[in-house]
Amino acid sequence: MPRLIPSCTESKRVELAHSAGFTLIELMITLAVMGILVTTITPEVKTMFVNREADTLSSQLEVDIQFARNQAFTRTRDITVRAISGDWSIGWEVIDNGKALRKRGSTTSPMTQSGNITSSYTNLVFNTQGRAESSGNFKIQVPYCTGNRRITLKIQSLGQLIIEREKCT
Repeated sequence: MPRLIPSCTESKRVELAHSAGFTLIELMITLAVMGILVTTITPEVKTMFVNREADTLSSQLEVDIQFARNQAFTRTRDITVRAISGDWSIGWEVIDNGKALRKRGSTTSPMTQSGNITSSYTNLVFNTQGRAESSGNFKIQVPYCTGNRRITLKIQSLGQLIIEREKCT
């Protein structure tokens, strides 16, 4: 004789079959929430990358200037930091007797967009005592930065490096 009342396991199977997946309304709500999150977060992520670029450029330039100064003192000869192709935004290299000790960036793979790094120096030269041939500065300003990311690296004639941060404009 056939069963008229389904067993417990059969009713659970029927329930599971009907509850699997999403309804169209649930899917639309999920997509709407995700869209709102993406539009809210995107500008913040862009700003984060821009600020990171300014910090990275400043840090790398600072390290290489200190490296050049230390090498001049250690090797007891003049060491030069010069812009690649005359543009600090393309990159720079630390030179000892015509030989590159360090190089950042290249004409095919520049450090940043043109104009983001400017300097009063054509070449920054440190003598055997670690002193700069002349005082000057480097300015780093990446477009669309926020906070204190307009960075000036000042080199005094004694070779001391001073870093100043200003609000982005």
